[in-house]
Amino acid sequence: MDYGICALSAVPVRAEPSDKAEIVTQLIFGECYTILRAQEQWRQIRLAADQYVGWIDGKQHLPVTAEYLQAWQAQDHPRTLDVVQMVSDEATRVPVTLGARLPFFDGMTLRLGERQLFYNGAATNPQNGHGPTAPSTSASGCYKKWRLRF
Repeated sequence: MDYGICALSAVPVRAEPSDKAEIVTQLIFGECYTILRAQEQWRQIRLAADQYVGWIDGKQHLPVTAEYLQAWQAQDHPRTLDVVQMVSDEATRVPVTLGARLPFFDGMTLRLGERQLFYNGAATNPQNGHGPTAPSTSASGCYKKWRLRF
């Protein structure tokens, strides 16, 4: 079985293997998936987070190992808090939007498959209770009285 991760801001997931097919959901930067089958340039996938099934263009597929997927599923990854921010390395700049996952983020870098990327924006911190579903409060009050839901 093959696996992948979304390395773009957003990737349309379609009902059928065609550019004209209905978009049933989107992959957002940092989301993993399993490839169920291939048909020409198309890949049928199942999203790891919510089990949605659909088709993506093979050009939008970034492979990851089974070990990477297992580690990704075992961890609650930080999410971006900026409306738009860049993830980058020396050769690439990818805009990421509010709520995108930052896999294996250490406060400065994240790991996207084999690539190490830099992120210099605001992010949730699941280890301190400031994650996607945890109520957040801080000394500054910037997260007070609201919950992030993704």
